[in-house]
Amino acid sequence: MNERTQPDEKLNLSAQFSWERLLAFVVLFAIVFAGIRLILEAPNDACAMWAAGEVLIEYMSANAATWPDSWGTLSKFECSSGSNLSRVGPFAKMRSRIHIDFNYDPKSAMSVVRPSDKFLRLLQAACSNALDS
Repeated sequence: MNERTQPDEKLNLSAQFSWERLLAFVVLFAIVFAGIRLILEAPNDACAMWAAGEVLIEYMSANAATWPDSWGTLSKFECSSGSNLSRVGPFAKMRSRIHIDFNYDPKSAMSVVRPSDKFLRLLQAACSNALDS
């Protein structure tokens, strides 16, 4: 700055810099907060996927290897183990965290699936649907 700058000009210039710094800090804080929240939610999504996988396996074992047709069908099914369900909570919470492809037909798929094929994505975290689009 020029030494001949008036005191009012210096005050305005420093006020402008402080608003820019404040805005930068707020944006940085929002990014860090969103990142931490996302990192802390990942284990909950993993537990929900694990619990849903257990429920699907138990449902298919009890129903002649048929795939459930909706969340309503699964919620009526009594899960005997319930090991991870207690960590996930009610079915409504699990339902909000994951997506299950209820159109899947395991009997028709087994005739076309080869061991070298990639895994079928029948169960995935709900937030990954937006990322895949």
